[in-house]
Amino acid sequence: MSVSLSRLSCPSCEALLSAGPGDTLFFCKCGRGCFFGERGLEAIDAAAYPAPENRAPAWEPAWELIADVTVSARRNTSGSSATPAAVRRRFLVPARPVELNSLLAKIRSWSEMPAAQAALPEAPIHGGDLSSEEAAALARYAVFAEQVALPDSLTELAVELTVVSVRLIAIP
Repeated sequence: MSVSLSRLSCPSCEALLSAGPGDTLFFCKCGRGCFFGERGLEAIDAAAYPAPENRAPAWEPAWELIADVTVSARRNTSGSSATPAAVRRRFLVPARPVELNSLLAKIRSWSEMPAAQAALPEAPIHGGDLSSEEAAALARYAVFAEQVALPDSLTELAVELTVVSVRLIAIP
């Protein structure tokens, strides 16, 4: 068995990236995000929320997903069903594992924040280890949870989520 090590550097600017144990997502000081994809380390758009004044934040990595969501086949015990409609939605999903009991609250509260516009801070930000595909599955789960929480007796539900765009976000 042979093992080879290579530099963990940004594919855009070649700066060294800061990584924690198990990280597969990274933030670079040049303002790009990086992730291990099928072709090795790939660059992706990234942004941050402004840090609160007077304190150094512990940055949390997240995926921002813009997705077309269609809720169809929604039926309740009385037999009534909703007409399917596609809606474009924005989700902010943690890029690290989160306990299930706090996952939905975090997705809900983060997704209500305005879009991140700030540049990435120069301080190292450790990335995460959940892929954008896993984040899309969690966003779909959040839509199911919203529908189940509605005040009717749900008997059938189908949710289709088509990702339009993704980027990495650093949240203080």
